[in-house]
Amino acid sequence: MKDIIDKGKAELTFIASKKCLEQVKQSETYLKEYSVQVESSLTFQADSDVQQYLSILSGLGKIVLSTKEILVLGDPDQVFTIQGKSEYNVSLPSDSKNMVFTISAICVLSDDEILVADHDNKRVKLLNHQYQVVGHCDLTESPLDMCKITPSEVAVTVSGFEVQFVSVNGGQLVKSRKLQFEHSCYGIAYDGTNLYLTTSTALYKYSMKGALLNKVYEDTSDRYTVWKCAVSPSGDKIFVTNPFHHKVLTLATDGTVLHTFTNPDLRDPNGIHVTDLGQVLVCGESSKTIIQLDGEGKKKLATLATRRDGLAYPMSVYFNRSTASFIVGQLERNKFLVFKVKYFC
Repeated sequence: MKDIIDKGKAELTFIASKKCLEQVKQSETYLKEYSVQVESSLTFQADSDVQQYLSILSGLGKIVLSTKEILVLGDPDQVFTIQGKSEYNVSLPSDSKNMVFTISAICVLSDDEILVADHDNKRVKLLNHQYQVVGHCDLTESPLDMCKITPSEVAVTVSGFEVQFVSVNGGQLVKSRKLQFEHSCYGIAYDGTNLYLTTSTALYKYSMKGALLNKVYEDTSDRYTVWKCAVSPSGDKIFVTNPFHHKVLTLATDGTVLHTFTNPDLRDPNGIHVTDLGQVLVCGESSKTIIQLDGEGKKKLATLATRRDGLAYPMSVYFNRSTASFIVGQLERNKFLVFKVKYFC
């Protein structure tokens, strides 16, 4: 009986297998005869509103070239050697008649455009590389000091309580924004981010929008103890002239006095300038000298120019690296001096 049952199962399995093979074969035949191939394509349909908007535009934008000054490291104690001197008159026919004026500040921009602050005529004058006056702008009051902000813009302290920004645009001087303060503004310096302002007895740090950040240093022993200022290329030191005590101070950014410089060859220090390499130049107004200090402000490296070189109460100094010369503005002199120097960059 068991053998009959097993034999029946085998037969059924065989029949089922045959049926399956027939169905598979039929399916393959069907797929070959009725297979469908799908073709796909991708097209872009433009938004008509966007097309209409773009059609009225003159362009999609503009390319702007940006420049950035890069700190060049060098030897701040490289001493200048005078090789020659020239003198240039920066008077204008529209200046006040019968007036000798003081060049209170000097600044050289990236394209060798020279700006001088004419204190008595209440003007900033633009000079070309031949030291000819090619433009000017009038200020509300006398300019006292000036510092470079960008390759085409300076900030000028004006007698009173304000800083006026002036730009060179197309060979012309253009006044832009002003900052108002609650104290007098004398010296000014820029560290690449913020402004330093002196009041004659204190040094303050401000944002470029005029927000007070902190009082850095103060000396109330006399009226003129914190006069002009300059910042080292690295921004970690501020140099301040103190005419009353015949000193130059080197300050840390927190106001700590790092060094105090005095020397018989430097009396009534006024204008001060730090070159891109960190060389420190100081005007001795009553000593009629230009002194070069070391990069720390600790010692004198050289007396670069004296009365014998034509100095008469120097008020401002600025080094023009591209022409290897420093420019000196003086008290009540319509002419400034240009000293050609030898140095190794």
